[in-house]
Order: sequence, then C-alpha cells, then structure tokens
Amino acid sequence: MRSTYYLLAAAFLFGPGLRLDAAPRKAAARARGEAELRQLCEANFQRWDRNHDGTLSLEEINALIESPEVHGDEAAAIVVIRRYFAPKGDKSGFQGLSRVELLAFTAD
Repeated sequence: MRSTYYLLAAAFLFGPGLRLDAAPRKAAARARGEAELRQLCEANFQRWDRNHDGTLSLEEINALIESPEVHGDEAAAIVVIRRYFAPKGDKSGFQGLSRVELLAFTAD
C-alpha cells in the first residue's frame, strides 16, 4: 500500500513537469543543433570546395564522405547534405551547391 502511495505521489509531482518541460527543451536543442550546423558549414565550405569554383559538386561531396580525414560532426553534416540534395546520386539532377544555398538550407 505504501509503495503505491509513493508511486502515485512521484507520478503526480514529477510526471506533469517532465511532460511540460520536454517541448521547450527539444526546441532549444534543435535550435542549438541548427546553429552548430550553420557554423560548421560556414567554417568548412572553402575547404570542402576542393576545386574552389564556389559550389560543392557531387564528386566533392562523395570524396568528403570517403575521406578518413572527415569525421564526427563534419562527417554527419556532409552525409546530411548528400542525402538531402542528391539522394539518387547522378540520377537526381544535382548541379552543385553554392555556399549561399548551403547556408540558406542550414537556416531553415
């Protein structure tokens, strides 16, 4: 009987607060993630654009994915870019991605 009381008391005291706080925490985490992605793309675009023509081509993106020098958050960002903009590779009609287009994508 006592354990049931404690369980009900804990659910009453902590349950509603956890549910109410979850949405703002998720929104804040998402905003931080978007800001970090934008900073990562701004900081690395020139290095990613290996031929320095102002756009990331599919070949450059694929080379970055295969590069052992690219890891962690940077590797994750490259994979997101590839999957979003050229999910079918050459068949998707991908013509390249400029710095402005990439930063606009990270702002959405």
